Amino acid sequence: MSLLKWIGMLGVALGIFSLIVVLSIMRGFERDFETKILGFQAPVVLETSAAEAASLPPADELKNRYGNIDHAEYRIEGELVIESKFGTASGARVRGIDRSVDEIKGLGHVYFRDQQSHDLSEEAHLPGIVLGAELAATLQVHPDFKDEVRLIFPFGDLAPSGEMMPRVRRFLVVGIFDSGFYEYDSRFALITGQRAQRLFGEFGRSSTALYLHNNKRSETLAKQIRADYPQRSWQVATWRERNQRLFQALFLERLGMILLLSMIIIIACFNIFALLSMIVMEKIKDMAVLRTMGFRKSQLRQVFLWQVGRIGIRGTIMGGVFAIGTCLWLYFFPYELPSTYYIPYLPISLEPLGILLILLLGPLMSMVAGLYPASQASKPIIAEVLRYE
Repeated sequence: MSLLKWIGMLGVALGIFSLIVVLSIMRGFERDFETKILGFQAPVVLETSAAEAASLPPADELKNRYGNIDHAEYRIEGELVIESKFGTASGARVRGIDRSVDEIKGLGHVYFRDQQSHDLSEEAHLPGIVLGAELAATLQVHPDFKDEVRLIFPFGDLAPSGEMMPRVRRFLVVGIFDSGFYEYDSRFALITGQRAQRLFGEFGRSSTALYLHNNKRSETLAKQIRADYPQRSWQVATWRERNQRLFQALFLERLGMILLLSMIIIIACFNIFALLSMIVMEKIKDMAVLRTMGFRKSQLRQVFLWQVGRIGIRGTIMGGVFAIGTCLWLYFFPYELPSTYYIPYLPISLEPLGILLILLLGPLMSMVAGLYPASQASKPIIAEVLRYE
């Protein structure tokens, strides 16, 4: 019996340990994604076509009307093809900005050939462009070699023959940014807003990006804007709505992991069920004697439930202590990851509420596993049990 108790206790401890550690790591990855997405993308974006850019409310009006806005940023974006002198080409999303590159959030590490000048002004009669690190590697260009790229936009001006000719503009690569998020580093490039307006014309997308003091209030702010501007030709989208598929995938992955790791606790509960059933069979005469002394059926059930409860509580405490200790060790002494993960160290995020719910899961499932054997303990008839005693 003692061996079976330890097996059940260790099973609960292993399940609690696995749940806390694995879910803390997954939550750490999710928070890292949120930080990088919120850096490069604004929490709330007001977007419309370039032809209707004048319909967007002014940034000062939005800041004065809604106090949660830290600053607003006007952008022009469009999809095109970037080609290098080596013949390599790649599809990209070019963003036109009206501020210095140093003031743009979410770019991560930015490398400039001229460390004293971080702007996109013209150099050698060519406007400057900043590419994502992966996009620059695909095009085989680098700022140190003064490489040039061609931006090819399919919708351009009408030729004398009446055909539409693509717009082709040359740019000088002056910098590379490494945001740490592959989707941005492999697709995005930055130029000045004036150049973007000339390049895209009415075929681009104009937007006002709103950065907030408290990003958790992005949904509330979006609802307020939709209510205050019912008649509008532009759309309001939050950062979660723009990355809905990513977060749905992360949620389903975490839910699947919870169900999978909970099987460890369920298997341990089967062992507790078998253990308590054996104890009931062994102690049946003792229970009959206690009944003759005045014990009620509910009191007998409580005795056995307390036994399985102790197993669940001890296993939970054991697994919780080792899990929290492991997470704290990984937090203060991070585990280095390969460069292919785009994250230097294994992320850990401890959430007190989530840990508390997991710690309550162990004793609760142990009690559920012991309900049926405990109820059977009070059913035998006293006279039949003690007939031959």
